[in-house]
Amino acid sequence: AIVYFTIPLRALQWAVLLGVPAKPLFAHAVKSQCLGYLGDLVLPFRGGDAVRAVVMADASKTTIGRVLPSLVLCRMQDIPPIATLAAASYATVGSLLLADRRSVENGSIGSLGLGVIVGLAVFALAVAGIYVARARSGFDSTLDRLSEKIRRGAAPTLRDCSAGMRAAASWKRLGASQAISIACWVSFSLAAVPLLTTVLGLDLRAALVTGFVQNGISVLALVLPAAPGAVGTYHALCVFAVTTVNPSISEEQALAYAVLAHAVGTLGPALTGLPYLPDQFLAFRNAADVESSKTEVVREEL
Repeated sequence: AIVYFTIPLRALQWAVLLGVPAKPLFAHAVKSQCLGYLGDLVLPFRGGDAVRAVVMADASKTTIGRVLPSLVLCRMQDIPPIATLAAASYATVGSLLLADRRSVENGSIGSLGLGVIVGLAVFALAVAGIYVARARSGFDSTLDRLSEKIRRGAAPTLRDCSAGMRAAASWKRLGASQAISIACWVSFSLAAVPLLTTVLGLDLRAALVTGFVQNGISVLALVLPAAPGAVGTYHALCVFAVTTVNPSISEEQALAYAVLAHAVGTLGPALTGLPYLPDQFLAFRNAADVESSKTEVVREEL
């Protein structure tokens, strides 16, 4: 249930940054996220982000250039919580391997990680603000330097990107969306706890620490070259994390847990995109028919 709770949270984060005056923008963002999760499942290298951009541009009646900056900024805002989780996770795993400890005695690393996340989020907020301001001025100066011929073709896209940057440049928008990103990644870690306690029989303290370590290590599946849905990559990293923190758990048990966790965390959200598929295919077909009609009219006029 926690995993599915993050879907509207992700949609809200994107809608806050996007700032497109389309109504209902939140509903469009939810639809784009659900279809994006489906794209992540069937496309390699997180191809779901391309699906998200195309669907949102179509649903909100805007351009991909207008949508793309906010989507990129969403990914940038994920870096502080991901980096914090990864650093805390590898520090925990390193200490366990060096000390040859049999179990995690306390969950202080989780509290420390949450504190560091807040600190890094403040830093990321400042960096994001600088990035938005520089990118906006960069688009404008690039547009001025382009030759007249190139400018005619590139200017609309650059203007759309610049508009997207301006919409997200508000500190209020950046702060709200960064807070949502942190909440999502904390939720991802907590989502593993029910499975760890029921499937592997861990107590609550061990499950909390294992959940954070597992999530911090398995995020590598997001950046490493991976098959669709990160099949194989996620499972190997998850088995490593679970067995390192809990040496009493066998690799077979950890693999069974990894398969179930992957199904719940990846296949489940992807299935939420299925109800939107017929409507989206129809929307794309109608758009193609409109473009075809325009082409025919131009040909007749010529």
